[in-house]
Amino acid sequence: MTQWELVRVDHHQFALGEPGADTLNAVAEGTLIEVGPGFVSFYTGITYGPARLALDLLEHAPDTEATQEWEVIEEATITTTSDIVVTTLDGTESTTLTPIPAGRYVVRAHTRGRDTRYGEDVTGMAHIDWLRDVLTDMDAGNPVNDDFIANFAARNRLDQDPRITRRIVSGLPAHRELVQQYEALATYSRSMYTEAEPLESAIEAFWHAAKTYGMDYPELIDAACRDFFDKQ
Repeated sequence: MTQWELVRVDHHQFALGEPGADTLNAVAEGTLIEVGPGFVSFYTGITYGPARLALDLLEHAPDTEATQEWEVIEEATITTTSDIVVTTLDGTESTTLTPIPAGRYVVRAHTRGRDTRYGEDVTGMAHIDWLRDVLTDMDAGNPVNDDFIANFAARNRLDQDPRITRRIVSGLPAHRELVQQYEALATYSRSMYTEAEPLESAIEAFWHAAKTYGMDYPELIDAACRDFFDKQ
């Protein structure tokens, strides 16, 4: 089963390994990962901020056809004597991913889109605990969160969270200015709304997502074409 997590990136990296591993003690590196005693570090495009991680624990090598869409694929072998966890470079451990039992593992990593926001300090809100949990549940196919479907409770909570900065953006061409974070909430609400037809929900969610991107909406369109149509 795939586990999903929003990890905190620091200096272009996060790590997978045993707690307390010295992530500065790398003995081999590629363009995507570097490896040392008891850990693997991953290079990201952004410098700081949240990155989405999908973690699969398999008993065999993954299907090669499933990796054709990725831009970079690298692998390495690590051996640990304690449970394996996801950590930031300062050692902060993920509290939502289930630890992996100690042992010897081949770690295969693949990624795409690192050049999209290379070097940026991303200050989004997807890493905020109560929002991260809802997004993780969505990725896992868990039931919807009614507070977010109604939107009002989630919006009030967003307004009261001092960690979230609300930004007014230009919106789409020929449309009024709007609050980006409100549109992001509406994107989730419409995508998970069960009382509408699936196509209607998809169109509404994409519309709010485009307004969240504002004048950067071509990035969303490119991602949608890549994720949905390039797989056909």
